[in-house]
Amino acid sequence: MKIKNLQRKKYTYRLPPCPNYDVEGTESWLSDMAKKGFLLSRDGFFAGLAIFEKAKPCTIRYRLEPISKKSRILIENENEPTDEVIALNESYGWSYIASRGQFYIYASSQLHARELNTDPAVQAIALNMVKKKERTNMIICFFWLMLYPILFLRGNLMLLAVHIGAWWALLSVLLFFWILWRSCARFLYLKKLKKRLTFGEMPNHKKDWKRHARTHQSLEVVFHLLIFTWLVLVFAGWSNENTAANVQSLNDYKGPIPFATMRDFAPNGTYHQNDLNLNNRYNVIKTRSRWLSPTMITFRENATIKLDGNKAITGGLLINYYDARSPWIAREIAREYVVEAKHSKNCTIQQIQDLGIDFSVTYTEIFPAVIIQQGNKVMQATFYQTSPSYTLELDEWAQILADSIK
Repeated sequence: MKIKNLQRKKYTYRLPPCPNYDVEGTESWLSDMAKKGFLLSRDGFFAGLAIFEKAKPCTIRYRLEPISKKSRILIENENEPTDEVIALNESYGWSYIASRGQFYIYASSQLHARELNTDPAVQAIALNMVKKKERTNMIICFFWLMLYPILFLRGNLMLLAVHIGAWWALLSVLLFFWILWRSCARFLYLKKLKKRLTFGEMPNHKKDWKRHARTHQSLEVVFHLLIFTWLVLVFAGWSNENTAANVQSLNDYKGPIPFATMRDFAPNGTYHQNDLNLNNRYNVIKTRSRWLSPTMITFRENATIKLDGNKAITGGLLINYYDARSPWIAREIAREYVVEAKHSKNCTIQQIQDLGIDFSVTYTEIFPAVIIQQGNKVMQATFYQTSPSYTLELDEWAQILADSIK
């Protein structure tokens, strides 16, 4: 018995020459592709690419119908019309193929099959739901990209940019405006199309989609490459922040420390590091370098300094230090640290003597802390003390730190 060879369908992939909201352009493009022997497959669109089945050149009309129902998560066949709608449209000569964006795609090989929507005004009503969705998406986009950093991150983007990287910051700004522009473009196109339909104008099913095809395709490729690059930079930035490769114990560190430490609080005393055995969280130094701040140091020290008369300074000094590329970057870093401190429920701003530098703020957030900035240098320091015999006053140790970065 002979077994017949089953002919496998041959597929090809194409980058759409128009955005998914361009109803007329998409319809015209798919019809022209059918004339070349490429029929949109049931798989429709995947990862921004259209999937076509290779066939004999033929004449097929394509129509896009708005998805009017509200989107829900984890609902089976959510992106497909109901069986009743499919059956009704098949009775008119139109077969459901796939979906793209906010539209269902139907096809008909019958040249005299009636249009799915013969009344432009009725089509405008159906399109209005999609327009409202896009308006909502535009508002959500604006909120998350602009209002969210201001309201929830309190506009403190400089520290984030410093730690992750300048290229990430610049790329984030570019993508912000690009995404917002794309959202606005979708809404404005649908608004204009709805207006034309409302006035009784039929859609242009033979639109010249080739006119802006290369521009759109190039922009799509660049946009997705930028998204990929942005994700890589985020991953690389956070990985560099959390790596232990640039963390050393204070005893092993051989480089210069550009600010005062607990040794400088009592230079004539006897210094001894406390062994807390807290997974190397204390008596360590972490150094990094970024374009916005070539020198960044995270300093964690816990020690005891014995003084005369059985007195001792005991506690921990926690410092975040930046030697920024310019004074305005340092000022912004200092400002953001102040904003973070003021939004803490336990923060109390304190007034002490002038430290004789460009900027300084002292406060208590469980423990006394100081934010100081001089030129390109900025420091946020917290000093907690546990000695029952002696306490170094805030204005004393804050002045020592300020003098060390002048």
